[in-house]
Order: sequence, then C-alpha cells, then structure tokens
Amino acid sequence: MSPRRPRRRARRRSPARPIVALGVVAVLAALLVGGLAEVSRQSQGYDAASNRTLAAQGTVVAEQSNATASSATALMNTIQSQNRPGLQILLDSLVQQTADESSRAAAAAEATPMDPWGRTSPPPSPTGRSR
Repeated sequence: MSPRRPRRRARRRSPARPIVALGVVAVLAALLVGGLAEVSRQSQGYDAASNRTLAAQGTVVAEQSNATASSATALMNTIQSQNRPGLQILLDSLVQQTADESSRAAAAAEATPMDPWGRTSPPPSPTGRSR
C-alpha cells in the first residue's frame, strides 16, 4: 500500500472580500443615482422652457391644420356640384395651403435654439468669435 498523503485543509476565505465588493458597488450606485438626480434637477428650467415653446408652436400648427381640414371638408361636401377645372383649382389651393403649413411648422421647429438653462441663445457672431 502506498503511504497516505496528508490532506490539506482548505483555506478559509476572508469574509472581508465580498463585503468590500458590496461596499464598492453600493458607493457606485449611490453616485450614479445622485448624478442622475442632479442632472434632472438642473434640467428642469430647460424642460419647462422647451415645453412652453413646443406648446405655443403646437397650438399654431393645430389651428392652421384645423383650418385646412375645414376647407377640405367643405370641398368634399360640394364636390358633386363642382366642375373639373374648378375642382382642380380648389384641390391645388388645398395642397398649397398644406405645403405652407408644413414649411411654417418646420421653421418653427428650428427657431429659438436654447442654451442649457432654457434661455434662447444669441445668434452666432458673423466673425465667429463669441461675444
């Protein structure tokens, strides 16, 4: 028979390693949550200004769209009494009205760029230097 080898005892792991890892994860999570809360708090003015601007633009676009819709409804109600050239003129005017509304909506969407504090930023200087 071969001689028995002495059994090695397994080393006990220190409970400090998982506790340290858990502490690091907790600190990182707290920093992440705190940072997100701070960003949210600081952007409230910008969000409020953006909401006001978008609401004003949306109101104008909705009113124009409602006017076009009522014109289209009136045309559809009288379509049978229209002759072909008159109908074509009315349809062309509706298409033009819709294109005008679309271009005004696009221009309004690009208007008034805001800085991070919700204020409208000044137009760029023609020389390229800041004021």
